[in-house]
Amino acid sequence: GEATVMHTVGFRRFLDDMTITDPDSRGCTEAECFPVMKACNITPDMKSTMGLEHKIGSNQPVLTRQDFMEVLVRVAIFKYMRDFDTDDVSIAVDLLFRELLSKMLPSGP
Repeated sequence: GEATVMHTVGFRRFLDDMTITDPDSRGCTEAECFPVMKACNITPDMKSTMGLEHKIGSNQPVLTRQDFMEVLVRVAIFKYMRDFDTDDVSIAVDLLFRELLSKMLPSGP
């Protein structure tokens, strides 16, 4: 079973901390990005959860590691393909990962 999950609060914090959403974007506003979690999450009525809802003690939407990776791909599409930075999904994912890494790594020498 999956022991590591991200809840709704954690996902919203991730979007905020990484400044992924952009109110000036044509495709990456919070209103457009947040529903991606619901599209990719595991819900208690899905048989693929293998009892995950009992392990986390909640029937709230959660993302597994695999779901989170799917979310990142979808967000990359929203952020970079809808604003016409690229028409290639792999380039959009690369751009998102470079942006995220640049925010997590210390600046300077």
